Amino acid sequence: MELSYGYQLTSQIRVQPNIQYIINPDQFSEPGRKKDLDNIFILGLRFDVNLADIVKSLK
Repeated sequence: MELSYGYQLTSQIRVQPNIQYIINPDQFSEPGRKKDLDNIFILGLRFDVNLADIVKSLK
């Protein structure tokens, strides 16, 4: 399940939080691992910046 939300700080910058909970993560990069990886909770923050609009506003 995914829920997407973003906040427009200015007309050129948008902020979008990212929250994930991963159950039974895979171990493809470590196939010889003896113990399974634990579930994990991840928080992130994404910034979208429209550089073309920023340059136009500077002129």
